Amino acid sequence: RKVPSFIVTLAGMLAFRGILIGITNGTTVSPTSPAMSQIGQSYLPDGIGFGIGVVGMAVFIVWQWRGRMRRQALGLATSSSTAAVGRQAITAVIVLGAIWLLNDYRGVPTPVLILAALLLAGLFMATRTAFGRRIYAIGGNESAARLAGVPIVKAKIFVYAFSGLCAAFVGLIVASQLQTAHPMSGNMFEMDAIGATVLGGT
Repeated sequence: RKVPSFIVTLAGMLAFRGILIGITNGTTVSPTSPAMSQIGQSYLPDGIGFGIGVVGMAVFIVWQWRGRMRRQALGLATSSSTAAVGRQAITAVIVLGAIWLLNDYRGVPTPVLILAALLLAGLFMATRTAFGRRIYAIGGNESAARLAGVPIVKAKIFVYAFSGLCAAFVGLIVASQLQTAHPMSGNMFEMDAIGATVLGGT
């Protein structure tokens, strides 16, 4: 009988923590290098941050309208133009307003830029690739996806690997912000991840 992945995750978490303490001998690595500190403590200049926001919103709006036109060409149902423009305008106001508020302090933090890049990569993978469609199929009905020939195990392994990549970026950012790396850093972060998954999934 297969062991649930959640149980394997918890067991692996305990094992890897022990391995980490063994590798580092329980010592703290400090301080970090100046280049490492830039990852979590640097800020984008005001002009660059706002420029990235404007370009990003322009690309997002074009992508939305291209998708809308594609659906119309296929005869699929689409929302009204007024509703679409309204949603995009609200999104633009929120994004550019947040950048303006951040620029009023010190600028857009580099971790926010990293988060945006990971978010866009995940969004593209989920909506514009065959693999993303497979993930949706597995989430919707795993048995039907298996009968349709979707490689369930390979897809799950890739998803877990991508999750591990995101966790690695988080580790780098935390170590950069604290200017130290401790074997026990990140304790209980898994609860934050589980909470974000549950809230985002519902």
